[in-house]
Amino acid sequence: MKLKSKDFDIVVNGVRCPCCMTDDLEIWNLGFVNAKWIIWGVLKKNPLTKIVTDGQTYDSKLHTFKEMNYKTAWKILEIEVEQI
Repeated sequence: MKLKSKDFDIVVNGVRCPCCMTDDLEIWNLGFVNAKWIIWGVLKKNPLTKIVTDGQTYDSKLHTFKEMNYKTAWKILEIEVEQI
């Protein structure tokens, strides 16, 4: 999984905690505030299906995604985020 923004570019075979810099993480949820995003991925259970979605949140509203174990659910997952 890749996370990209103006502030970071992280690949999750090593996503790192921005506070303690550990890379031993299990990501279960994603959320954004005042941001736009594009998500592209392929699920492990159906590698022939590609999933693409985008969105935007503003006015300090938090948008979260379905809780799941992202390491076990996704074969490929790329997320681009831009703060607005």
